Amino acid sequence: MGQRKLWGIVGLVRRFPAHCVNAACAQALEQGIYSYKRVLALTEVLFAEALQAVEAQASKEQVTAATTALTQQHGLIRDAHEYGDLFAHAAATATATASRTPVSTPGGRA
Repeated sequence: MGQRKLWGIVGLVRRFPAHCVNAACAQALEQGIYSYKRVLALTEVLFAEALQAVEAQASKEQVTAATTALTQQHGLIRDAHEYGDLFAHAAATATATASRTPVSTPGGRA
């Protein structure tokens, strides 16, 4: 009978993280409880608490990320007109290069 309980407890790691099962076993030993059902219940409670903690941390990080404003002024950030000039120059260069490049025909001859 005791061996079935043992293997049932060992099998809990298929459904729950090992650290939750280990913590539940430690609590059960401290309380003098050797029941599979009690270890299962402790594991479920510990897993639910861990899941709530992860969800709370994730929601807190989302709120922090949403409220953080991006800086618009910095020594490494250029003015918008400089980027406009860069894009205009790149577009003009691409157009000039495309007009000088011969168009190839399907046979590979220009």
